[in-house]
Amino acid sequence: MAGVTQHRFLGVFTTLLFLNFFVSVHYATTLYVNSSFLGQFFSPQGVSILYIVSSLFVMLMLANAAHIVEKIGVWRPYIVTAVLLQLTVLTLGFLKDPTLVIIFFIAQGILVFILSYFLDLYLESLQRSEGNTGNVRSMYITAGNIGIFLGPLIISVVLIGTHFAPVYIFAAVALIPVILIALFPLRGITPHAPTHTSFVEAFNDLRCCRENVRGVMVVHLVMQLFNSVITIYGPLYLFEVGGMSWQAIGSLTALALVPYLFLEIPLGFIAARVLGEKELMIIGLSILGVSLILLTVTPL
Repeated sequence: MAGVTQHRFLGVFTTLLFLNFFVSVHYATTLYVNSSFLGQFFSPQGVSILYIVSSLFVMLMLANAAHIVEKIGVWRPYIVTAVLLQLTVLTLGFLKDPTLVIIFFIAQGILVFILSYFLDLYLESLQRSEGNTGNVRSMYITAGNIGIFLGPLIISVVLIGTHFAPVYIFAAVALIPVILIALFPLRGITPHAPTHTSFVEAFNDLRCCRENVRGVMVVHLVMQLFNSVITIYGPLYLFEVGGMSWQAIGSLTALALVPYLFLEIPLGFIAARVLGEKELMIIGLSILGVSLILLTVTPL
């Protein structure tokens, strides 16, 4: 466990749970309203292009994040990223100039993913062996899921009509603990810098040598496509076409996220003792596919 002694493990891990929770609250609070906020300035096609551009910048930054960690460590970039993200999201909610909206939206997308990347490096420093990886990560992911569940509920309370500024203010406030909690517990920890591998090398490794990982990544890509579509266009569809209020949309979204809170641990047990990961993935994808088909034919 690099940089973390045995007696500090519980304290540092608890810190990471809280940090992931608050980062997830921040992320989920803006996740479902960003597309509608952008819709005030751009057409649906323009909103789609902005998300694509933002994702390309995120991939570019993540591809070079290992170099940053190798040169200057994690703690200082983490603090700087959290502060910049807070200032960015706080400013974004009050912007009226479309050009500035583009810049700050892309910056928000980059910063939140880089912040999550740094937290993941700290989490890796706690995993002393593969035997405790599942337990550590399941608790870490559950803390994040609780934050993601609360995000839509927060939206339903603070957002009225199309006045989005209160949502972005709350998202900025949620980052205060992300900065303060990490100031001292994480300062003395030095996670190992990840080995830098070029995209071409990683792709060839997956294509030639890692069939199981390749299959999982394909399924993960499908899930990310689904999440992208549903979080970008779902609120637009329900609000602009369906005429639903944000109170209803937030409550409905939170209800849809309830399984994330209660099913993860039982499904892990089922995968280990009853079925298996592949079988559960097939069942989950089948349920998801049928639900999407029913959603498209259900009138609002």
